[in-house]
Amino acid sequence: PGVTMQMANNVMKTVFVGGISRKVQYDDINDSFKPFGAINNIKMKGDYAFIEYEHEADADRAIKEMSYAKICGHKISVQKSYGGRKERNKGPEGKDVCYNCGNKGHW
Repeated sequence: PGVTMQMANNVMKTVFVGGISRKVQYDDINDSFKPFGAINNIKMKGDYAFIEYEHEADADRAIKEMSYAKICGHKISVQKSYGGRKERNKGPEGKDVCYNCGNKGHW
């Protein structure tokens, strides 16, 4: 399964926000980023979040205006999302090496 045009369009409209405090709530993110345009979705993941805007221009404006801003007293970093990490099978793969002993096949 490849990347669909819809998935590619969503990535272009999605902003990555890093460095948020774990105390930050959904409404803090929403209130800080909604002035730049209509938000379709906010996914909060611990100390970072993804914000999907309805329009790419709104995402670009949010990145420009909010880079290195503060939310709840913590400096954040804001950049274009590049589609997240790639899916991989659970567990070690043949080429993976244990960080303790250096042998392959386990972590």
